[in-house]
Amino acid sequence: MADAPSLGTRMVVSALGGMGAATVCHPIDVLRIQMQLQKFNSTFGCAKHIVGGYVMTRTVPLEIALPYNFSATLKSQ
Repeated sequence: MADAPSLGTRMVVSALGGMGAATVCHPIDVLRIQMQLQKFNSTFGCAKHIVGGYVMTRTVPLEIALPYNFSATLKSQ
């Protein structure tokens, strides 16, 4: 009979499994929510919209999305 894996091995394998699940499930959940809120016709269209940055720049003011004041830096030069 084989020995059971050590506690450290089980912890590492569990952490890797959790990271893998989050990596797969989180983007799918974001697509699902955006499709419900903005009434997209296709999953691909929604993904293209999100990757293109439309959601971030249209729903969050730029002062929050980009907390660093780039315009003041450009004016000072």
